Amino acid sequence: MDHCIQHGLFPLLSGSIFCFQTQCLVLDPFVIGLSKVVGQLIVLLNTALYNRYLKAIPMRRLIFGVQLFYALSFLSDLILVKQLNVAMGIPNDVYVLCISSLSESIAQFKTLPFTILFSRLCPSGCEGSLFAFLASALCLSSILSGVLGVGLASYLGVSPENYSSLPVGIVIQILAALLPLGWISYVPSVRNLRLRRAK
Repeated sequence: MDHCIQHGLFPLLSGSIFCFQTQCLVLDPFVIGLSKVVGQLIVLLNTALYNRYLKAIPMRRLIFGVQLFYALSFLSDLILVKQLNVAMGIPNDVYVLCISSLSESIAQFKTLPFTILFSRLCPSGCEGSLFAFLASALCLSSILSGVLGVGLASYLGVSPENYSSLPVGIVIQILAALLPLGWISYVPSVRNLRLRRAK
């Protein structure tokens, strides 16, 4: 539930970033769409890597690390908006295809540790109900985060004619993504889960 609450109370500026990419940078929508596909492929790769190497990491540490990487992944949007990638010699389309797809994959992958945690905590026979509820809660939280993102963009004055305050919105987005780390101590450890199962 912490994950759903965090996701729902999080202002997501993906719509503003998309408008910036298409209207200000005049990127080909094919490149943006392809970056989403590449991101999904990276998610599959990350899932395989988790199954192979990351399962031994304590759940609390894993969730902390994934959430931290998720917050830092928004720096890629800040680099794009500030056009620092161009200053480093990386064209916008290449940057979006490679770096933006990586941050997209982190956003998708961060649900995996919570799903595994919920499956460990779930009483036997209730798995279907739990995952149906979790999927519904995630959909609702995505809608709420989108609404909050639109509200934040509107409050900051971001518009198709003016993206000057978009970096401020991205910094607020990063800080909002870091907030859940304050509640990381509430995530049960693997040892506690094993003790519960033994009882």
